[in-house]
Formats: sequence, structure tokens, C-alpha cells
Amino acid sequence: MRCVFVFPHLEPQCRWYWLSWNQGTAMITNGVPNDVLSNFSPLTIIVAIPLLTFVIYPTLDRYIIHVGPVTRLTFGFFLAMVSSIVGTILQWRVYELAPCGYYASTCNTVAPISICRGIERVFM
Repeated sequence: MRCVFVFPHLEPQCRWYWLSWNQGTAMITNGVPNDVLSNFSPLTIIVAIPLLTFVIYPTLDRYIIHVGPVTRLTFGFFLAMVSSIVGTILQWRVYELAPCGYYASTCNTVAPISICRGIERVFM
């Protein structure tokens, strides 16, 4: 079981998968399975790549804003950085609001934050 760095969403043994699942166990689910966060990553890729390739980048080229490969990579890494910051803030809020503090995933009660708050991290 190795984690492929290039495509982490394809390997369920990756740390990112377990981070999403563990974060979801400490939040209010309202009937939604707690592993729903890990399912949004492939859906985001399926929607975002054609949208960027066939809509956003040609539109920018039409307005003489050339977006080259390095700019696309830089933008992708920037979104990954923002996503990590959002995930860190969300996990901090879970720790602060959970009755068990930093042991929130092993506690019987959960933090009063909806699991849907984690979806914005996955969409970035």
C-alpha cells in the first residue's frame, strides 16, 4: 500500500483520504456518511478539468490573457495551499468546539459543525 503523490485521490490508503474521514467523524453528519468528503475529490476533478480546459482558458485567451502551463501550475499549487489552510482552520474549530478537545475523533460526542463545511476544502 503506497501513496501515489501525483494522484492521491486514487489511493484510498493515502493520508488525505484518512484525514477527510477522520475529520468527518468528529463533526455533525445529519445522516450523511462521514466518508462523503473523500468522494468529492474525484467529482471535483471530473467537473473542473473540462470546465477549465474548454471554458475558462479559451475565454481568457479570447480576451488576450494568455495562461501558460507555468501559470496553470502556479494557480493549482496556490489553490492547494488555500485548501490546506481552510482544512487546518476547520480542524482547529473542530478541536475547539468538541467536548474532548484534541481527541475529538475518539470522543462519543461530536463538535457542533456540519460535515458540509469540509466540502469547501475538497472543492479547492
